[in-house]
This record gives sequence, C-alpha cells and structure tokens, in this order.
Amino acid sequence: MLLLRQGELVALATFDAERPFRVRTAQGGAQVTGGRFLVRQEPDSTRVVALEGSVRVSPVVWNLPVVGVFALDDWLRYCRFGCIGMGRG
Repeated sequence: MLLLRQGELVALATFDAERPFRVRTAQGGAQVTGGRFLVRQEPDSTRVVALEGSVRVSPVVWNLPVVGVFALDDWLRYCRFGCIGMGRG
C-alpha cells in the first residue's frame, strides 16, 4: 500500500489478487483492478480517475469495503463527509 500525503500519483498496474495495488489518502483509498489511474490528494478531498481499466474506491467515512468500481474515464471526488462529485470525462 502506498500512502499519498500530498500531490498526485499516476500509475499503471496489473491485477494481482494476492498483492493488489492500493493507494491510501486522508479521505480513503483506491485499489486498482488493472489499468492506469490517477489519485490526487487535494487540500480537503481526494480525486480518483480511471484512465484505463478500473479502480475500486473506498472512502473512509462510508465504512464500506467498496463504494464503487469505476471504469475508463470515470472519476470520483470525495471528502471526509461524503461524495462531492462524480462523473465521466
């Protein structure tokens, strides 16, 4: 697991069920299920974008193992108190 304290990360990862690629921020986490993705730690929120493949997102506040699986060009921005926005493109 990689802890992103500030800035952004763009990475390409392959799916490995035994060793998933995870990124943690102050607001939650993202797990790549295969492909290229972006995670940006903003001052009060996290933005996750699936650039290729898909990403699972788990904001801390919702206390759920997985909130959604996002595919190509989907994005989600969330803070400690819930979802701020989501969309495509």
